[in-house]
Parts: sequence; structure tokens; C-alpha cells
Amino acid sequence: MASLTIDRAYTNLLEHLQRPKPTISLDTVFSSVPYYLSHLTLPHPTQLTAFFISSALWKQLTLEQPKSIITAFRSAVNFKHSEIQKSDRWFTIRTPQQQLVEWVQAILKGISRGDSQLKFCILGGILLGFDDLGEDTISVWEKNRVERQVVIACTEIMDGLNDSDEDPWKKEFLSKKSDSDSREVMFLYSCYTILPLLDEEKFSALNVQKLAYITEGGIESSFLSGRILDSSRSSMSKENNKVVIQLNSSLVKRIESVLNNQLYRDAPPLAKLFARCLSTLANQNPRSALETFKIVVEEMEKLNSKVEKDWNDSILSTAASEDDIDDSSKPISTDIWKILKTLLFSQLMVLQTILASLIYFKPSTFPPHISAAAIAHTILRSMHNQAFIISQFGGIAAISDGFKELKRVVYSTLDVIAADSNSNQQADLIDHLLSSLQRSQLPRDHASYQAQTAFTLTVMEQLITSLTDETIEQKIIPFAITYLDDTQHRDTFESAHSLILAIFTSQGKKQRLELGSNASDGVPSLSEKLTPFYTSCLIRNSEEGRLTTDQLRLTFSNLIKNVSSSGNDALAWFCVTSLLSHMDSYKKVALSPESSSSPMIMPLLLTLVSLMSCVPRLLLRNVLEEIRTRYQELLAEYPSQRDESNRAILEQIMSQVGDLDKEIVLTWWTKDMGSGENLIKN
Repeated sequence: MASLTIDRAYTNLLEHLQRPKPTISLDTVFSSVPYYLSHLTLPHPTQLTAFFISSALWKQLTLEQPKSIITAFRSAVNFKHSEIQKSDRWFTIRTPQQQLVEWVQAILKGISRGDSQLKFCILGGILLGFDDLGEDTISVWEKNRVERQVVIACTEIMDGLNDSDEDPWKKEFLSKKSDSDSREVMFLYSCYTILPLLDEEKFSALNVQKLAYITEGGIESSFLSGRILDSSRSSMSKENNKVVIQLNSSLVKRIESVLNNQLYRDAPPLAKLFARCLSTLANQNPRSALETFKIVVEEMEKLNSKVEKDWNDSILSTAASEDDIDDSSKPISTDIWKILKTLLFSQLMVLQTILASLIYFKPSTFPPHISAAAIAHTILRSMHNQAFIISQFGGIAAISDGFKELKRVVYSTLDVIAADSNSNQQADLIDHLLSSLQRSQLPRDHASYQAQTAFTLTVMEQLITSLTDETIEQKIIPFAITYLDDTQHRDTFESAHSLILAIFTSQGKKQRLELGSNASDGVPSLSEKLTPFYTSCLIRNSEEGRLTTDQLRLTFSNLIKNVSSSGNDALAWFCVTSLLSHMDSYKKVALSPESSSSPMIMPLLLTLVSLMSCVPRLLLRNVLEEIRTRYQELLAEYPSQRDESNRAILEQIMSQVGDLDKEIVLTWWTKDMGSGENLIKN
């Protein structure tokens, strides 16, 4: 030691660590140990570490102590490296790397007989220190040695936990009170802090299935097994048409307990550890992984179902915006939404791993009682329960602004279900979603009901190619029709129209195959039966405040395109004439002397222009003539619309009209419309 003062301080530290009832403060211990470990000459670090790990200070561990132990030994590694760099290298033939290795070995000797949890923390601190210093600072051999010791310590701790295979996470967590200082919580904190540093070979040496069970239990307990909003009904009221949450209620205490839970605060790294366990298990033992996947998604569904029920029972679910919440209750409302969103994020991380494994498993991997589609079915049921949370991110519709990870999980799950042609999972899922909505006691305009409806419509749209015509006609279309005019709820309104278009697209592909194989039996197809109704629906929704101009143009042109693919020119012309008749009905009003604008004629004209790229060639010249007539009528009264009309027509010609028809359309534009100069100019 450098001086007598330091010698006495060090001796006092050792004496306090040896006492049956140490009186030294933990702050002093955690500040002194890194300093002395990094400055003592060998073999003193072994002695200090042995005294440290065997101290009576750790008889009643609290969560803060493992945290501090990890930090202390991480700091010691960094301090020691700095001391080695500053030392005079003329007095030693050992390289800095060799000196650091000898120092680490001295510490490892000191922990050889210590408690597994303390060993785990000390080794983890050393590994974190290595990570701070970089790969070139420590030898690969020594790093591997420490990693192996980490695996051994972690395994010893798991062996000390309940070893039952029956709902192991429930036995470890859910049967106990939520205690942040429980041995399991401390173990999990150490795991998601330390284990990410292990390479895949070392991580695979762990019992990853048991670690997955324990981690799942930690996640579930951090969200109170779905009982987050228990007693919410008695904790809320409405005053002056605003939601009021009683600040001294059991609900508020419950929310505070979640927010103060260490595992909740560290939900992202905990979920990441869980996902890695499942991924490693899938590589090691696919069949065991599938059994675990099945249990995990079923547990998720139970938890989410409980959360959804309590949310729908709460008055808070009726608040359309923050304006409907009393100012005193807004902070706790924000906390509730924070917890719900964290739950969703945590589950998405795990589900991404499960789905990635399902996609790559060979069919022979699956036991008779488990299928990829069945697991995916459970995932979607579970996410249907979370629809009220998902709606906060824009939903799952392809055209929505929802975040990518959410959509990736939903659409990957739907792909798994759609790919299974040997089961009825697609139809069963539709039945479940419809039944869930039918059983709901919520008013139709309730936000949760609308969120689940939009979710259901999007699922139907994505599965439409996997469903039979009978299912589509008897279940899908009647359900969608309910929302085709419901402009008060924009998400369901747009999702319903998107679903109908998907039906036409799917039917169009099927009809093209039938035409190519001469399989048509002359019976009107589903799309042919649906066309008159949907044409009328689109005409009705061309009114202001319903479908936007872009939506109307896209929807009407896709309708014509898919009808035309069946070779039914008469039906295609019916759609065109329906639009023309509607335009004529507006012409008398919009072009009258009293009218100062053309509120609907312009969108309808643009919709008509869109049809030039999708009508059958036999009808093309007729459509072009109708465009010319309406164009001239509009410009005669509203010359200011010329530029917008010309741009729309030119854009349609140049980007949408096919090569086979482009010559006809260009000739019409330059000769019949007399717009050659405009074409050249543009």
C-alpha cells in the first residue's frame, strides 16, 4: 500500500466486512471496494473479494445491492485498466493485457466459495467492464473464462428456484406478492443486465427454456397478470361531463405499484432477454420451442383479455380525448396509457421472435397438436383484445400511419394463417372476431368497439384470398356493408371500403383464371352480383365529407378494372353510366346562375378521367367522348378549372394508360380535345 493512512482504512474495511452485524454504510463499501481492488497489489484483491462476498451485509439482499455490486466491479475493471496504463512499464516485463488478466484471476479466486447471486453480480460487473474497455484490452481466453463462470453462476441460481414444469412462472411469481426485492426479481435484473454480453455459444449453454419461463413470469408479474385496472369502476366517476379518478383510490395505488416495479421500468431489456431465450430454444429444440410458444401466446391472450375487460368497464374508456378528463386526473390517465403501451411494446418484441421461428420451421417439426396457424390464430385473438391500444398508433390498416413493428407482427401473423391450406384457421378466426363483436355489450360508437371493428375489417381484407366465396358472401360482405356509409367513424369507414375493394381484386384474379381455363359456368360471379350495390354506394359516398377525391378516383377505377377483368363489358358500362347520371344530376345545380362554385362537378369529372385507364377497349372511345363533353361544360362556366383539369388528364394519360391504349388516348387529346399545345407545354 502507498501509505499508512490507506493501510488503516483498508484494514478497517476488512474488519467491518467480517463483523456478524456490520455497521459500515453501504455507500462507503461501494465507493471503497472499486478503489482498493484497483490499487492493491496482488494477491490482496483475492482477500478483499473473499471478505466482500462472504460479508453478513448480504444476508438480506435488496434490489439496490445487486445493482451496486455490478456497478462496483464494473468500475473496478475500468479503474484497474487506468492504473495499469499510468504505471511505469520499465519495472515489469508483463504487458498491460497480462497484468489485467492476472488481476481478474485474483478476483475469481476470491469468489470461488461465494453465494451464486453475488458471484453472478460480480462476474457480470467484470464482463461489463470488459465491454467498456473494448475487445483489444482483454484476452479472448480470459473473457471466455469469465463468461463460462457467468453461465455456471446463472445455472446455480436457476437450480435453486422452483423446478416444477407446471406453470413455472406462476409458481415463481404470481403466487407471491409483487416484491421488488424478491430473489427472482433480483435474479432477472442481473440476467437482463449481464446475459446480453454472452455470445450465442455461451448463452446456449444455459437452460434457456427454464430461463424463458422465469422471464415470462417476471413480465407477467410486472403487469400484475393483467389486473392493472382492477377496481377501476369504483375508482372513477363523472363530474361535469369529465372523467375524475379518485387520487387516493386503490386504482391509483395499483398504477403506482406498477410504475415503481423494477421489472416494469426495465421492460424493454427484459422482453429482449425473453425473446432471445425463445430464439435460442427454437434453434436447440424446435419441438420444445413450439410447446413453449403455444403456452406463451395463450398466457398473453389471457392477460390481454383481462386488461381489455377492465378497460371497457372503466369510465376512462368513454373519454374521446384529454378534454373529457378532469385536469386533476390527467397525470394518472397518462400513466395508465403509458403502462398499456409498454405492455404492447413488450409483447411485440416477443411475438416477432416467435413468428420468425414459425416461418422457418419445417412442417415435420410440428407435433400433431400444434400448428403454426393455430399459434398465429391465438396471437391475433390476443391482439384483437389490444385493439383499443393499437388504435392509439393509427391501427393496422395498410394505409394507416401505424408504427412498423406493430404492422410487421400483424401481417406476418396473417401470412402464417393464410399459408395454411390444410385447416380452417382462416374461417375460424373470422368467426371468432365476428362473435366477439356480437357478444360485446359496448355501444357501437364506443372507441373500443370501433377499434376492434377496424381491426376485424383489416384482418378480413388480408385473409380475403384464403376465404371461400360462401364465407365472403355470407359473413364478410354483410359485416362490411354496415360501415360503408358510417363517416362518423373514419377508420371503420375507410377500412370497410378497402375490404370491398379487396374482394373485387380477389374475385377479378379468380375470374381471369376461369376465363383462361374456360371454367366459367355462366352463373353470375360474386363480384358481378356485388357491383350494382357497390356502384350505388360509391355514388352515394361521393358527397362532400365522405370519400375524398383521391379515394373516390382510386376506388371507382379499381371497381371498373376488376369488373372489366371478367369480360363483362355491359356491367362495366353500367358503372360508367351510373357515374354519368350522377354528374348530370349535379350539373343543373352546380352550373346554375345562382351557383358560385362547382363543389362536386370537379371531383366527379376527375373520377371520370380516372376511368380511361381501366375500361375495356370497346368502351374507351365512349368514355373519352363523355370526358370531352363534361370537360367543355365545366370550363364554359368555370375557366379557372382548366389547369387542374388538364394536369389531371395528362397525368392519367402518361402514368396510368397502358401502352396498347395510349395511342388512342393521345390522338383524342391532341385532336378531339384540341390540346396539342398543352401536351407539348407539359
